[in-house]
Amino acid sequence: VIQYIPQFVTALGSILSVEPLIEAVLLSDNPEIVKQLIPILTQFENDPTCYKFIKLLSKSQYDCVRSFVLLILNLAHEEGKRKLLKKLVYDFSFRVRQASLQVIESTSNEELACKIVISIADDSHTRIRAFIPIVSSHRPFYVAHILPKIQNDLDWSVRASIARELVKCPDVESAIKSCFSFVSDKVWQVRLFAIKSLINLLPRSKTISIDQEFLNLLMDTFKFPQPSLKKSVVDFILATGAKPSNFADIMMSQDPETK
Repeated sequence: VIQYIPQFVTALGSILSVEPLIEAVLLSDNPEIVKQLIPILTQFENDPTCYKFIKLLSKSQYDCVRSFVLLILNLAHEEGKRKLLKKLVYDFSFRVRQASLQVIESTSNEELACKIVISIADDSHTRIRAFIPIVSSHRPFYVAHILPKIQNDLDWSVRASIARELVKCPDVESAIKSCFSFVSDKVWQVRLFAIKSLINLLPRSKTISIDQEFLNLLMDTFKFPQPSLKKSVVDFILATGAKPSNFADIMMSQDPETK
């Protein structure tokens, strides 16, 4: 059926006419079919009924259909894109909201991307919130508008995601300051990613230096039993040339693997 869709559109006079067929095809929820459909439909971008077509799909009762709309969003004009995104970003379906977030990876519209992320920053699903820094930490608006909203998230996996993705942040100084705060986190995974990010970020900073107070906090990390976390502290010291006053004594008390 899929290969005949262009002929159907031509025969019926518009892409809007095949909306019931497209929805029926999408109900298979088959990734291969979705992949084949995208180029077939986007070739009709000049069809005057495109916006009505995807708007109708966005009203489907099936989340596999509504999430597909976000893959062919370019069929809509700019104002149409904004309207559809404003609707779908608040969709009751986790799948649709996640797909809405992924749109910002492909858009060059900073204002639109920022609005999408802000609207979903307090989502009830942890996986959505943890996905936010992955798709937006490299954006200019991230530090000012997004980071303050999510950096104190109650779920450690979200904080760990933030700490890991700070290496992409264009505002290096702000990213480093956030990493400093994450190094004191009570969850070892968050500390681990913060230290790894600092190893990458500190050489790129011209103004921030490491003080003894931070080094003491770093040495406190050796109290955690996880070998990977301890190794990250050693990597940090070797990479930065930092010299904690009590480093030798602490290392002497460590297990053979850490030494």
